[in-house]
Amino acid sequence: MAFTFVTLVLGILLGAFVSLSLTARKWFSRVSNICLFIMIFCLAAKIGCQEEVIAQLPVLGLRSVAICLGAMAGSFIFMKVLVVPVFSSTLRELEKDEEQKS
Repeated sequence: MAFTFVTLVLGILLGAFVSLSLTARKWFSRVSNICLFIMIFCLAAKIGCQEEVIAQLPVLGLRSVAICLGAMAGSFIFMKVLVVPVFSSTLRELEKDEEQKS
């Protein structure tokens, strides 16, 4: 775990303080994508080897859909109830200011 943390910190420091060329950034992007795909493949293979998980896949899928729909509904409600009223008045004020300037 310490190795992972040190590697993460070194990567952040490298990205923050070293000016990388466009070629280097593209190379890092490709390497990180390849590593991500390998990690996802290994995780999926590990899950596929576990018969208990495969047997519970329909239940897990249904729960995942329920969580996803709940998160979307919660976000929609949050936007309608809290965010839109606050920003709509601000937007109206900005529109009035623009009309007065014209």
